[in-house]
Amino acid sequence: MLQTTSMRNGYTGNGAVSSYDYDYKIFDESHLRVVVLDTDMAPTVLTINTDYTVDNVGEEDGGDIDLVNSAQSWLTLSGKLKAGYKIIILRYVPVKQTFDFANQTNFYPETHEQSFDYDVMIMQQLLDYSARSMKISETVDPEDFDTELPADAGENPNCVLIINATGDGFDVGPSIDLIQDAIDAADAAAASALAAANSASSASASASAAANSAIAAEGYAEDAEASAELAASFVPVWNKYDVTDGQAATNLTGETVNGALFSSANYEFEVIRGTTVHANGWLSVQRANGIWRCETGPYQGDLHGVTVDFEDSSTEVAQLRAALDIGAGNGTLKLRRILVPI
Repeated sequence: MLQTTSMRNGYTGNGAVSSYDYDYKIFDESHLRVVVLDTDMAPTVLTINTDYTVDNVGEEDGGDIDLVNSAQSWLTLSGKLKAGYKIIILRYVPVKQTFDFANQTNFYPETHEQSFDYDVMIMQQLLDYSARSMKISETVDPEDFDTELPADAGENPNCVLIINATGDGFDVGPSIDLIQDAIDAADAAAASALAAANSASSASASASAAANSAIAAEGYAEDAEASAELAASFVPVWNKYDVTDGQAATNLTGETVNGALFSSANYEFEVIRGTTVHANGWLSVQRANGIWRCETGPYQGDLHGVTVDFEDSSTEVAQLRAALDIGAGNGTLKLRRILVPI
């Protein structure tokens, strides 16, 4: 009878030990999984008989494993687990039926007991998996929240996972770099606002000082406004725009660049047909001598007839718009931007 709920043991090496206990029953030496973690927590799965051997198979109280010294990187010269390294010993049984009870044969209680023990081992193994997994609260109805990860999660490295706008599932959020840029911009805005407040306070000291401080405060306030807009300019998620076959140049809502505050903007883009990304790269938007210019590149793939320009390139605030050639088919244009202040 299985006497314990334990199915794992963990130890930290001290450079003096090469034998480690496991305190639970196993039916076969292959039912142990042994993993070593180095000081950077990088795991290595050990191989039985090559990296370790197993004693006391079938014993209710378990046994021990002995490390095999073949000059592995986790061992000292004398074959001991290096100091600071960790070793994890897990019971890992195959999830399958291993006992066959024929009809009208002798009844062997010990064999039946082993079969029940094996089933309990599998259940303990599943409980261990569940305990190490992310789970929504038991108070949340599974019908109200989709726990499946977004299909494009693997296509967005270094991006965070967020709860979507409707609160019923996950979405891919901003990259770590964009978050840090936004934090830096927000910090700059806060510093400018504080400087403006300090200047306004000191302005009351004298009429002359007040006039000078007012001028300085006005400058700080303008800086704070610019910094605040800069913080807002780091769009944390992709903006998506549907483009239809033969679409004339159409304004993209929210895609404006204020020439009074910013000299240029860099747009990361994706051109999508169905669920396939056919092109991705960068758009460069720059203003010189009062005229806005838009250049595509570098990019990879096929743009499939999508073009991007301005409603009026001579205005101070540029409005980005997109068009799609006739016969190109419907698609989606995704954009996210980084604005460059003057």
